[in-house]
Amino acid sequence: MIRYPVMLEKLLSVLDERLDLHIAKPTRSERLAVESRMVRYKFGPWDDNYYPIIGTLIGLGLIEKASGRGRIAVRSTRAGVELSTRLSNDENWSAIAARCRFAAQHFDMSGNQLKELIYANLPDVIDRPHRTLI
Repeated sequence: MIRYPVMLEKLLSVLDERLDLHIAKPTRSERLAVESRMVRYKFGPWDDNYYPIIGTLIGLGLIEKASGRGRIAVRSTRAGVELSTRLSNDENWSAIAARCRFAAQHFDMSGNQLKELIYANLPDVIDRPHRTLI
């Protein structure tokens, strides 16, 4: 939901129009960015870039593997929490930090639960071949 703010906006409009989206609303540049398009994958709206990003964050000591039911479970390390706190107070990252807080508050669920929520409420996400833009 953080990587795809336009999809977050669509999902919120379907789920509950009363939610105040101003904090999570995509910027004009996000709406026009090539990166803002979600890609349809076999196991849900996942991004191949996540694996190297997760590996990099583990390598930098910002997150660590955690026990969980799924295949990928991570949690922030102390260094990760400290860095995210500093970044959230930086004007350049404040919109992303606000969107993260918003998503955590309204979408505190597993990746599979999130996938099911998206599939149930945004049929255009599943009505296309794998690896196509949504």
